[in-house]
Amino acid sequence: MPLSRPNRHLHAIEFTNLTSAPNRAIIHGGRVFLQLTRAPSFQFFCHLVMQDSRSEPQPNDSSVPTPRARPLGLDVVMIAILMAAALWMLGRTPWCQCGEYSPWSWDINSQHNSQHLIDPYFFTHVLHGVLFFAALWPLRHRLSDGIRLKLAVVFEAAWEILENTPLIIERYRATTISLDYYGDSIANSVFDLLACITGYAIASRLRWTYSLALLIVVEVVLLATIRDSLLLNVIMLVWPSDAILQWQSG
Repeated sequence: MPLSRPNRHLHAIEFTNLTSAPNRAIIHGGRVFLQLTRAPSFQFFCHLVMQDSRSEPQPNDSSVPTPRARPLGLDVVMIAILMAAALWMLGRTPWCQCGEYSPWSWDINSQHNSQHLIDPYFFTHVLHGVLFFAALWPLRHRLSDGIRLKLAVVFEAAWEILENTPLIIERYRATTISLDYYGDSIANSVFDLLACITGYAIASRLRWTYSLALLIVVEVVLLATIRDSLLLNVIMLVWPSDAILQWQSG
């Protein structure tokens, strides 16, 4: 959720041209992604998240039959697909309209920002996952590891949708230096969701002190490199500061 994501061309997008090269690339990428979720490595990743080493052991009563649970990875994919569909209906584009296929863009003041798979704000979404894990940790005795992960994914997907509504887009443009921000690409939002899952997985394997240290280090690095961070994003969205705006503009 950047403060400066210029993109002057999203209002001129032609959404009916599904046969264009960028859209064909996204459709092919979606097929590859669905195949990836069936791979043992993806299921093992979800298993790592669910197997929180600090969780208390659950009683095992073999005499009580339990229904077969749906794979966690499948639920995550379903949430991602629903999010992508909602973003499409909001008018978001599948990929950067520049036509370049680079998976990342590090210049937050270019039209490529928030349009490729990874940009500096990818790491703020990793912190989302760390914070979601911390927020849901008190519910560990009531909710299973898998349920808590799915709640975190739902929260992140809901934010991605809200962030790309006209209300939030205009809020960014009115109170920040994001005068040319018109929303994220769908591919960028999907990878932001994956970043959140990554942060959640990392937090589930670390002690809280290490997770806190990770959060501080990422924030400091972002402040030093792009003059922005997760904390400043929240401040400028909820309680804009002219002093912060001038510092970021400089």
